[in-house]
Amino acid sequence: MSDKKQPFVFGAAPQKPNPFDRPMLDLAKAAEVSVSEPKSKLKLGITLAESHHYEEAKRVLEGLLEALPASRDLHTWLGSLYRAVGEDEKSVETIRGFFGRHPNQFLKSKRKDAPSILCAFGVENTEYRLGRSRDGRASKKRRGGHFNLEYLLNEASYSFNNYSIVENNINRLDLKGHYDLLLNTIADPDVEMASLKALAQFVDAHPELPVINHPAQVIPTSRDGNYQTFKHVEGIHFPHTERLYAIGREANEIADDIERRGFAYPFIMRQPGTHTARSTELVVGRDELVSYITDAQSDCYYVIEFVPNASAEGHYSKIRFFAIDGILYPVVYHVDQVWNVHGGNRKTFMADHDWMQAREAEFLNDPASVIGTEVHERLKKIPALIGLDFFGFDCTVQDDGTVLIFELNPAMRHSFDHAANFEYMRSHMQAITDAFTQMVETRIQGAPVKSASGA
Repeated sequence: MSDKKQPFVFGAAPQKPNPFDRPMLDLAKAAEVSVSEPKSKLKLGITLAESHHYEEAKRVLEGLLEALPASRDLHTWLGSLYRAVGEDEKSVETIRGFFGRHPNQFLKSKRKDAPSILCAFGVENTEYRLGRSRDGRASKKRRGGHFNLEYLLNEASYSFNNYSIVENNINRLDLKGHYDLLLNTIADPDVEMASLKALAQFVDAHPELPVINHPAQVIPTSRDGNYQTFKHVEGIHFPHTERLYAIGREANEIADDIERRGFAYPFIMRQPGTHTARSTELVVGRDELVSYITDAQSDCYYVIEFVPNASAEGHYSKIRFFAIDGILYPVVYHVDQVWNVHGGNRKTFMADHDWMQAREAEFLNDPASVIGTEVHERLKKIPALIGLDFFGFDCTVQDDGTVLIFELNPAMRHSFDHAANFEYMRSHMQAITDAFTQMVETRIQGAPVKSASGA
């Protein structure tokens, strides 16, 4: 048998049981669980939450705060439930308070001599919320400001300390030579600026520790930061983007400010820290702008130049690349009938057009054959300009060959979801996983050798 390490391949997720196939819970049993059995009561509270009995679940879990003060599950479920019932301040207090007291989460690998990774998260504005699983259960999800390792790395092959940064706590962490790599998953400076700054201070104080995605390099990837980065780069256009603060100002006053800055209708409005098209709207006139501001009631907005980019056939395209360790990997060439191209539309539009899928397959196999060699070579220079080990960007190529970049940051999600309906994508998604894993291994192999004592 060859001792060459085989790449980790992601398969289909196991089917989870449907909680609604079970008999309806007798909520009165919550009161019958003995105080001396807090773990049983925690399990009951989580089951109630999964079954959408939010108030009952909240009552059960609140009763466990003294008994289980160090339980991550208890506090993250409770924080999610507070959001679900509109108690946002209690959610923030619960989440930040818990991670401030208990920032470490140690996950030991079963693999012998597994490398140890210090994985950084931020808890400045990141939220825990309830979502819905495919089987209908409610599930808690961390939302905002990070990229997900689920399909990028076989996490079971490594020992982790998932460290949650609250204020400046990470700068009190004593490394003691225990870690082979710092993996920074914080991806959005609009959400986690304070955490990035604290982590940057930590990284600078420990130059011996290899790092993926230096936090100081993440900070300039905000939308207005990207505009500043690219505004003088030949052949690339990042739309004029400005951040506008709205605290204490009326909608009409804000609209006046936007117009004075030279934005011509239509332009795009969105709220910082939002992704997957949430809060994004193309406003075509003054009345619509005022309505957007009035409805959003946000403290801050991005105002973004809208650049018409429909093809001659009236279609819009979104081309995505991941940059991993300086190399570009093609992800999608998505064609849509709406300007705000979004992945969810693939199943309803692109799936019905064989030529669109054929072009995407060709792009994935050889990007230059579709976007042109000159454009591809221009894009290859972006990783050195950005200075991050891992990030993604969405763009399209205009008729004159100019690359129009819509978004660039490390917050883009990698998964195999689309491969279920577009099988030609699977090997390319696996190539991204393999490249990220290889980058992690390369960084670890370059780490200083630890002594037997761990010093």
